[in-house]
Amino acid sequence: MALKKHFTLSGTASVKTEIGDILVGGSQANFRPYIKVISVSGGKDLMQISVEMVDGGTRLVHTHEFTPSVADGAENFIKQAYDHIKTLELYAGSEDV
Repeated sequence: MALKKHFTLSGTASVKTEIGDILVGGSQANFRPYIKVISVSGGKDLMQISVEMVDGGTRLVHTHEFTPSVADGAENFIKQAYDHIKTLELYAGSEDV
């Protein structure tokens, strides 16, 4: 189980020099990470999840929390973790892969 999302990132860069910061221009980059839950811990009241985003040599890890369902017939906690992160703005629009 994993997710995939396309981010278009933009920003500016500056260089610190002895005469001050010099703006060297703006740039735009595409980031298409493979997103997966790499750890889940906790209990029925609160789960902590670590989510890894990897694209080429770039790796980011974010930590989130959610309250799992322990009702009869509830999905397992890994599936619940993926369902939860898909509700977060950072992962909105991500696709199951």
